[in-house]
Amino acid sequence: MVIHRAWLTLKRQKSVQHILLLAGEDVKFGRDTANDVRLLLWPIEDPVLQVASADISRQHFKICWQNQQYMIQDLHSTNGTCLNCIALAEQAIPLLDKQIIDIGGVLDIQVRLYSTAVCLSRISNLSQESYIIFQREVTIGNRETSMIAIQPSNSHILEIAISVEHDEWMISNQGTIAVEVAQSLLAPGCKISVVEETDIILSNELMLFQIEKEQAP
Repeated sequence: MVIHRAWLTLKRQKSVQHILLLAGEDVKFGRDTANDVRLLLWPIEDPVLQVASADISRQHFKICWQNQQYMIQDLHSTNGTCLNCIALAEQAIPLLDKQIIDIGGVLDIQVRLYSTAVCLSRISNLSQESYIIFQREVTIGNRETSMIAIQPSNSHILEIAISVEHDEWMISNQGTIAVEVAQSLLAPGCKISVVEETDIILSNELMLFQIEKEQAP
């Protein structure tokens, strides 16, 4: 199954956050470039971290969407995958909100669950990078239910949704006022197809959306 991948970069006043968006039902993680998500310890030039990165197997674990829930399964990794300090066996088990995934004893990732998406945030190395696997859409805005929160600048509801429809990346405006996408205003209730690097401005938040070439597992 093809996994659609795109990077969303949030350029905030004092930080930059990189989020890899993955639309698909079976996402593999590991040290090898053939994975949907490649996991390494940064900076990769550090000799100590190069050695530690080797504790992450070439193909370490996967997260899949089964029976309307997200499941995690270790892929016979050398140093194992732990969920809240409990080692995973061979069978897939359900993910729960706020759990911690320990990858080979060298990298921790926190789980945030939504109805049809899961956000995985690195907390022990390269904390400005995270991964969102989704089935329907990823929402960014100032609603309480928005997956990626922005700071409200006024009383208006600001929210966009990023989705994949018929193999095309789409951005839709689910807020109450127009937002700037690709240097044009996108009215509430409207959506556009995105095929190239695109700037998005929500309130005072500047985002860069970049589509990656599709990968087959």
